[in-house]
Amino acid sequence: MKETLVKTVDVVCGALIRNGKVMIARRVSDVSGGWYEFPGGKVEPGETGPEALK
Repeated sequence: MKETLVKTVDVVCGALIRNGKVMIARRVSDVSGGWYEFPGGKVEPGETGPEALK
């Protein structure tokens, strides 16, 4: 049986809501097919979730 290694990556995202509207970004279509996403990113080693959001 072949063993599969899985790499985990911690990520964070934020929901910005103002006056009943939610901020969401559309990715560049040639990179991620034009998908929408909330702002956020990967948590680097030694970094906290709130620090990664900044």
